[in-house]
Amino acid sequence: MRFQTLWAASALITGLAACGGATPAKDASAAAAALAASTPAVATSAASHCAALPPLPTVPADARRVTDFGAVPDDNLPDDAAIGRALADLAPGQWLVFPPGRYIQARSIYVRTRDLTLWGAGAVLHASNPADHTLGLRAPGVKVYGFELTAVTDGRRSAAEQSRVSIYREASLREPLTGNVVRGLNITQGTAVSSAHSAGSAGILVVGASHFTIAENAVRRSLADGIHITGGSSHGRVVGNTVRETGDDMIAMVTYLGSHWQDRLQNDSAWRNSLDRPGFFVSDIAVVGNDVADNYWGRGIAVVGSRNITIADNRVRGTSYAAAVLVAQEGGYGTPGPRNVLISGNDIARVQNTTPPFVPAGWKLPPPTGHGAVEIHAIQNAAGDLAKPLVFDLLSLRGVAVQGNRVEQVATDGVRMGADTAPNLINEVLWADNRFAQVGGLALRNLLPGTGSARCRGNLLNGQPVAGACTLAADPVVTGARLNCAALPS
Repeated sequence: MRFQTLWAASALITGLAACGGATPAKDASAAAAALAASTPAVATSAASHCAALPPLPTVPADARRVTDFGAVPDDNLPDDAAIGRALADLAPGQWLVFPPGRYIQARSIYVRTRDLTLWGAGAVLHASNPADHTLGLRAPGVKVYGFELTAVTDGRRSAAEQSRVSIYREASLREPLTGNVVRGLNITQGTAVSSAHSAGSAGILVVGASHFTIAENAVRRSLADGIHITGGSSHGRVVGNTVRETGDDMIAMVTYLGSHWQDRLQNDSAWRNSLDRPGFFVSDIAVVGNDVADNYWGRGIAVVGSRNITIADNRVRGTSYAAAVLVAQEGGYGTPGPRNVLISGNDIARVQNTTPPFVPAGWKLPPPTGHGAVEIHAIQNAAGDLAKPLVFDLLSLRGVAVQGNRVEQVATDGVRMGADTAPNLINEVLWADNRFAQVGGLALRNLLPGTGSARCRGNLLNGQPVAGACTLAADPVVTGARLNCAALPS
């Protein structure tokens, strides 16, 4: 998802990243059964406790109702004034309940009082303005549960206010944006028009937040990413969500360095030292137990320039254009090299070999990228940048484990590493205990042989051991997200 102009006000937040779609293919039952039987169970430190969620909270007896402030469901008239009165009247810690029915949102709704809870079980919040339709969490501790969210759209857009839900740290906020929850929402195109979309931009956008939970939501047909995390967001979990038919990456975590970062790295010691502080990189995110499928452009789950990421136990299907899982550094978009990314226990199928079930009117499907089902690369870097040691180090991609995944029905390679990548720019990669079937290319393709880049062990293709071009003698240490999910809000 590319939002190059969206975050120009901040040196750390300059954009969002991009690029998927498909129809079901018939499984070869014997191959699928053999693949399932041979796939090892891989324990991941972040996955086991991050996927567990407590029951939804109970609405307290003193909860306020939006109808008490003048909102009238099902009258097809804007309810913004009433919602605004309610939000202005509530004190920190209170609940605002939307009784069942359809409410009209004519402009973005922003929640700027900390620790409020919005409860929308049975309620539909319909946004009628294509340019201004976010439900914006702008204070710590704001939680949103249970709404169905629909929207009128007029084409792909790129601003936070055009994401259907946004957790966004504004410059005026003088404290960390922490403790936010988006859970149990249905972000959908609705039923009125079969070609409609649910958001002009991302379905759920997270910018500059920490210690957050995005769980058990359904996102369908956002024009950009389904769930997008950027702006130095950290210590969050994305668990148990369903994403379908989006116009870009289904889940993405992207770090941007901003404009002229190479010069700043070389000449601005204060900026260079800021790389080590929390909130610079998107980091410590667990993406666990999600079910994503059938985008018409983009990747399935993407890690671009981010660090300490776990992608575990997800089901990824139908990425017709690009990789099911991408770990990348992209020079053309000013991103650093990812570090410490664990890709474990995922079930991946139908990569670049089917047609998306939904394609917008007038959209011309581009040819597939040729990515592997799991793609690792560092691309679009200028030779002059690669010649500068400090810049080269920040661009380098280190510490990726692709372990215990099931990968089948792939037109290209199962795992591909190093396409258009300079020597020594990728290192400390592990491919272990993966099970491949029905792969059109190689199960493992290393385009950087002889650089000490990867270690291979225990991989099988159609039940037979896979030989890979791997030169590392020992497993690199890759931990993924460093999270205490028990302490995260839910």
